[in-house]
Parts: sequence; C-alpha cells; structure tokens
Amino acid sequence: MNQFYRTEKKRDFTIISNSLIRDKELSLGAKGVLNVILSFSDNWDITVKGLTAHLKEGRDAVTSAIHELEAAGYIERHTVRDKNGRFRTMGYAVYEGGKKPGVTPPNSNLPKADSPESVSPNTDFPT
Repeated sequence: MNQFYRTEKKRDFTIISNSLIRDKELSLGAKGVLNVILSFSDNWDITVKGLTAHLKEGRDAVTSAIHELEAAGYIERHTVRDKNGRFRTMGYAVYEGGKKPGVTPPNSNLPKADSPESVSPNTDFPT
C-alpha cells in the first residue's frame, strides 16, 4: 500500500497542469526545466545561465531541454533587439499546456531564434 506525505501549501508553491507532467512526448529533463521555469514569476528573466543556477544540470542539458520544449510547442524563443537593431537577449513565450492553435504569443511578430528574418542592408547610401 502506498503512503504519501504531502506538505501543506500555504505559500511558495506552484500549480502545474497534469497534462504537462504526463506528456509522454517530453523527457523527464524537459519536464523538469519547464516546471522550474513555471515556478518563477511571469516577469522572471529566463536565461540558460539563470536556470543552471537553480539546477544540478549544466548548460548543455538545460539548452537541450529548451530545444526539446521548443520543438514540442511549450516554448517559443525570439530575439530581442535594441533600438539600433543589435541583439540584446533571447525572449521566451511559455505555454504550460503546449501551444494551442489560434493563440498568439506576445511579440509574435519577432523572428524565431533559429530562423531570423534579416533584410539586406542598403549599401548604396550608408548612414
């Protein structure tokens, strides 16, 4: 017979969808990384460095999990550029239940990290 000893949850807890936890298409590592991301506030700045500070796994494992989550539709990455068009950081749209058709993430007009849209500069009249 199983016995569970659960903690009382009055503060500092996260509610996670069972569909995410039970998704057979995701590795345990990807589920873990997404659960850690979801445990932070929505305005937490998601970075690989920040995640590795909270995990035993290193940069390569975290990066691999993020790529897996991206392929499965749980995360969308986009580049964030400054007003001069220079790369600043990566931005993330996170879908706890996976991306749903018809859901438009914030900044969806930005290019994806793996296929940036760049325009050839006009070299005739450089400024």
